[in-house]
Amino acid sequence: VKGRFGDKGAESFFSSGIAGMSPTKLDDVKCLHAQLADSLLRGADNNPIGVAVAEELKGRGVELTGSSVCHQQCDFKKAETKDSWSYVPIKNKQKLRTKNSRRAEEKGKERAARARRQMEN
Repeated sequence: VKGRFGDKGAESFFSSGIAGMSPTKLDDVKCLHAQLADSLLRGADNNPIGVAVAEELKGRGVELTGSSVCHQQCDFKKAETKDSWSYVPIKNKQKLRTKNSRRAEEKGKERAARARRQMEN
């Protein structure tokens, strides 16, 4: 980084953090993937949460240094084929269903309360 941006640029780069996370914003809660990225960028001594995430992932057999093909997803020049590597996120669908159900229930309660108020007036 210093070779590319110089001393001042490198200092700015490392102090800016990832996802708005910086050494001066210690009270700001970030996602675990941001904690991991921050730890990988600024070093293990700067983010113990990121270190814990890395250890957990390594324990699950996740390779954190990449692979010979993982760059393919970011390389816009590489045409996507059936053999291309790509990350497929796995979302917690039950959590999403629960959240949507809860929102629908709250909206239903709001509509019913609004209808009661209109009838009372």
